Formats: sequence, C-alpha cells, structure tokens
Amino acid sequence: MTMGKIFDAAIIGAGAAGMMAAVNADSGNKSIALIDHNDRIGKKILSTGNGRCNLSNTDMDIRHFHGGNKDRIERVIRNFDHKDTVDFFNDLGVITMEKGGYTYPNTCEAKTILNAFFMEIKKRKNIDVFTGYKVKKISDHENKLWEISDNKKEVLAKSVVISSGGMAAKKLGSDGSIFPILKELGINIIPMVPALGGLVAEEDYFKKIAGIRTDAKISLEIDGKTVKKEQGNLQVTKEGISGIPVFNISRYAARGLNEKKKVRVITDLFPKYDKEEIKSNLQKIRMNFLDEEIQNGFSLILDKKLAILFCRILGIRPSLKLKDMDDENIDKYSRLVKNWSIRIKSPWEFDRVQATAGGVDMGCLTDELESICKKGLFFAGEAVDVDGDCGGYNLQWAWSSGYLVGKSIAKRGI
Repeated sequence: MTMGKIFDAAIIGAGAAGMMAAVNADSGNKSIALIDHNDRIGKKILSTGNGRCNLSNTDMDIRHFHGGNKDRIERVIRNFDHKDTVDFFNDLGVITMEKGGYTYPNTCEAKTILNAFFMEIKKRKNIDVFTGYKVKKISDHENKLWEISDNKKEVLAKSVVISSGGMAAKKLGSDGSIFPILKELGINIIPMVPALGGLVAEEDYFKKIAGIRTDAKISLEIDGKTVKKEQGNLQVTKEGISGIPVFNISRYAARGLNEKKKVRVITDLFPKYDKEEIKSNLQKIRMNFLDEEIQNGFSLILDKKLAILFCRILGIRPSLKLKDMDDENIDKYSRLVKNWSIRIKSPWEFDRVQATAGGVDMGCLTDELESICKKGLFFAGEAVDVDGDCGGYNLQWAWSSGYLVGKSIAKRGI
C-alpha cells in the first residue's frame, strides 16, 4: 500500500542526526517523513553520557574525529560547531552547562534534549512521524521518486536521508539492518568494527584483579608499531581493560584485530615518574621494611592485587621477604610497572559499545553528504564512516551532519 502523500524528504532513523535533519529540512512548504523502527523517536539519546547527554565539547579539534575524509569532516563540523549547537538548544529553551570542556543540559538529564526535540517536532505541521516502521527496501525510480517499504506499505519521497546509526547498541535501534539495503543500491560500506568500548585480553589473570582503577598512560601497538597513545583512568575488568583511555583506542584495536594483526596495549602505571624513580622508591620500601613480605611492601605504591600479580609474572614469590629481593628483581619489577604488556584478543561486542567505526564511505559522498552515484540520497550521523572520541564528539557529528543535510534538503527546489 502506497501512502497518497509524496514527501519532499524521508528521513530513516529518528535519532540525534535524524531529528536535527528533520527540523532543519522543514523549511516553508517542505514536507518530511521521519521514520524509525523503534516505538518512539530519539531512544538512543537517552543513553548518551551515561544518561546525562554529553551533547558537545568546547575542544573541537579534528584529532578527536576518526575515519572518513578528515578535511571533509572538519568542514562539516565547522559549518555547525560547538557554539552553534549550544545556540540551537538555547533557542529551544534548554539551558546548558560546561564541565571540563564537556557540554551538558543544565538538568544533566538526556531526556531534556529528547523532550526539546519531541516538542519541536510535534509543533511542526510538515513533519509526519512513523514509528515501528522497519525498512525492508529502498528503491529509486526513474521519475526521481524514492520508495521506502516495510513490505506492507510504502513511503514516497523526493529525497532520502539515512540517519539510522551504525551497529552499536542494538537494543536502542542501531542494528545495522540498513547496510545490506544500501549495498543493493551500490553504496560502498567501510567494514564496521566496535568503537568506544573495552578490550578483552588474552591473559587469564584478569578475573583475579578486576575492579582496580588507576591513572595510567596506555600505548596501543599493532604488529609492533605504536599507533595511538592515551592517558586517564584505567579500569580493570574481569576480562581485560576499560575506561576512557581504552575507549579512545578501541576503534584502532578493533580494526587491527579485524585485519588479523597482533594487538597489544603497553600500560604505564606511573606516567609522572620514570623507571629509575620507581626503582628508587621500591628500594626505599625494602630498606624501611626488611622483614615485610613483598606483596605488603609494594602495596604502598600499587593495589595489592597488582603487587601480587606482578610478582607472579616475574616468577617471584609474593610472600618473599623484602630483604631477600635483590636489586636485579627490583629493576625488573620497576620495568614491568612502567611497561605492563597486555595482549588483546578482541574488542567488546557491538551490544556493549557506544559507537561504530566504519559505515558509508565518505569518498562516495559530496560535500553536502549526498551520494555521488544516487542523487537525492543523503547520509548523516553514525551511518557514515565517522566516529569520535569520548566527550560529546559523536553527538556533535550527529548535530553537524544532520544540520548540513537538513539545510541542503531545505534549499532544494527554492
């Protein structure tokens, strides 16, 4: 069954990018169909920033964005940047706040942003919302109309925006079901891997040390080459490592593993001190507490679970008295503390991560994020091969790309 109305644009995916595209495409007499397979729009927004919605960041340096064409990504971001984002939400009536460069709604609740969009879309008479609509086929016709079908009914539109996300957080709607349909249309898809998630280690000792949190500097090595460094709060899980620094390297680790390369993370647990300073401190502990066990003495600088683990890695009995530990073993211990090597087996699965690396190839798109080979087919948000670091960068890409695509559609036919 085909709906009688022909829309100026059909937007598939009513998340951050899709809603931003909708309110900016609705200009004058433009009619918009906003389609989502969830039972309500904007569902994924509720999980952003751990429910607080870290909607942007004051530091918009391009180094925080990955994938695609960096020059084009930067142009999209500059076209609608952090200030524009804040102004947009302020104009809707949302008060925002900054914390360490991170931008949040003043309520620190993601539902504030979703409610603002919901009310704005509701008042727009030219935006029709279709929820529970699971797209099965997208066809382009010679008469320059697009047909979006769920195998029961069809939506006809002059343009289509794909803003249905990547493959992260399937429960919230990003299940990747759109990509086979896009491939049928001839759209090139960069292989997708999990991003912004933890890493699973090869070593079997992590269950014994799970729960540790410590400041650390980590270096990602792929086939022996250092490709990325990060520093921050490292979290040890029962299966490996997590925390913001790990999240920020995970896309590269996942890509390396996907290419069957050897991946490991070198962890420096004392980034502010060199090895000799650590060695000197351990010698001081030995001198002060000769009759104490190593596992107790070295817990003055390390969590005791780590102090014991490092002894075992080096083949030293944790219950050995400090007076019986020679300088050679202290030197080895100091080196390990500064260069703890963790072999990576896999990234977290898509269901557990926050973003997707990969997606629609930016090389196949114009500066307006329109397909070069399929005129009238646009892309925004995580569906495109662009992903950002932790800190509001993925949402900023959603706002910026959604704004650009929306304005491009609004200008059509004027």
